[in-house]
Amino acid sequence: MSQKTDLERLEKQRSSHRGQVTKLISKAENRLTNPDVEIDELEGLLIQLQTKDEQLKSIDSKIENVLDLTEIESEIEKIDEYNEDIVFTSV
Repeated sequence: MSQKTDLERLEKQRSSHRGQVTKLISKAENRLTNPDVEIDELEGLLIQLQTKDEQLKSIDSKIENVLDLTEIESEIEKIDEYNEDIVFTSV
């Protein structure tokens, strides 16, 4: 496979996982507004979020390996911004 095809495939995977993370974050935020929320439910959401974070880090690493040197800095900035959302939700 060409490098461009690999990059497109990885970016598609990342996009899908990011969409799932967004849904998990929204679900967690909604549950936190409910005073009767069960701790087990929040812990389950946190575990799912941590798993997605690990998957995204793996994909991001693969993306960095196929990027041109000129694109790496910009990509890392985007990755860091997205990771901040995950970290702040996990806290």
